[in-house]
Amino acid sequence: MKNKIIITFVAIISLINLSSCKKDANINAPSEPVRVDAASLMANYFIKDEPADFTILVSSVHAAPLLDINEIEKTQIITQCFNDARTQVGDLQIGVHSIPFNVENSQYYLDLNPNLNDVSMLGAENELSISNNADYGGFNATEYFPTVANFTIDGLLDRNKYDLSQGFTINWTADNNNENENVIIIIEGENEDNQITSEMIINNEIDGSAKINSTMLSKFQEFSSLKIYLARGKDKNLKHNSKNIRLTVLNYAWSRVFLNP
Repeated sequence: MKNKIIITFVAIISLINLSSCKKDANINAPSEPVRVDAASLMANYFIKDEPADFTILVSSVHAAPLLDINEIEKTQIITQCFNDARTQVGDLQIGVHSIPFNVENSQYYLDLNPNLNDVSMLGAENELSISNNADYGGFNATEYFPTVANFTIDGLLDRNKYDLSQGFTINWTADNNNENENVIIIIEGENEDNQITSEMIINNEIDGSAKINSTMLSKFQEFSSLKIYLARGKDKNLKHNSKNIRLTVLNYAWSRVFLNP
């Protein structure tokens, strides 16, 4: 079992788009401060800094239920696929979904779960294919997409309040098929001056729970509420002829808890 790792960041806001995180979100950048928020931390942890000719990014997000681990609703699943030139590379298919090319945004884009209630493609094998292109045509692979991220919290008061001196415990259901052995938990506070304090806790997938104790929470005494995130992901290079096709799946859930007065 791997040791738990805790990393704390403080930064000033600079807006960031998750789809460009793999290139733009560098927490060690020597220039003006970037927003080291949850999206930046997830991207930096799960997405490798390796070149790719074409990127397939599948991401899901939903609000965690806090009390019932089996309660999953309103999950948004988005796919964004692109190359450096932002040009079409043929006909792209993910599972039963044909992914159209969006000319305005110069990328393949589709909401894979428009009704927000079907997460069947997560925690399952999905076929990926590209056809009708000289360079990428004939690409075909079947890859496992990690299951939806979800968590509950034990030790809260009145459903969504926490005590600084007592802390709380975050619980999740392990995905035993996840190739990345870890999940990450991010605690995030933001003050009126748009300054963010983030703490990232790396846990082994099979642990199933993590205690957020008073020592960890002492860094967040100035905040009246905190956002809690749990994320799991996959990042893999798939070879096709001379091309590197990157598959990135990033799933996370979030919720807000409030300091008990």
